[in-house]
Amino acid sequence: MATEIELLQKIPANTATNSSLHVAIVAGGSAVAGALVSALLSYFGIRHTVKLQSQMERQKLQATIVSAERLRWLQEIRTRLSSLYASMDMQFNLLQRPALPSDRRNRRQELDDLSRDIMVQVNVISLMLNPAKPVQERLRGALQANQGFLLAHFSQPEEAQTESSFIAYRNLKQTAFDALTEIGVETWKRIKELQ
Repeated sequence: MATEIELLQKIPANTATNSSLHVAIVAGGSAVAGALVSALLSYFGIRHTVKLQSQMERQKLQATIVSAERLRWLQEIRTRLSSLYASMDMQFNLLQRPALPSDRRNRRQELDDLSRDIMVQVNVISLMLNPAKPVQERLRGALQANQGFLLAHFSQPEEAQTESSFIAYRNLKQTAFDALTEIGVETWKRIKELQ
């Protein structure tokens, strides 16, 4: 037991050194190691933050682009449909007017010009619509039905002058407008979901 006490007493003597160089090296090494660990942790933390911010900015940019394109698409369909129905209304009104024999040739040319314009507009709008979506397909169907309705009245213009024809035309037109309204509501809902 005496030897154990002697050994324990020698420990402080052997480990205690007055060398300031030794203390400075240990303290400096600890500081450098701490700084390295801190720098590495900061680097990885900043790298992770930058990566997350980059992903968020990319998602915001994508949402902005998608929203802008959806709005542009909706506005273009509205504009085209408005122009289309202005032409269809004009054509239907021409069909409703009784024609004098001397005016028939000019009226026929006017109706043909309107028909060509209407067909182009219907085709463009139809190509802008997705037939897999029921509401868009309903708009497409309403446009085709309106075209068929007007075409049927070319061969029998006196039919366009009846009250039932006017009501049928108005109902077909309203079906198209209702479908476009639903498309607009659906589009705005999808835009809000991206925000």
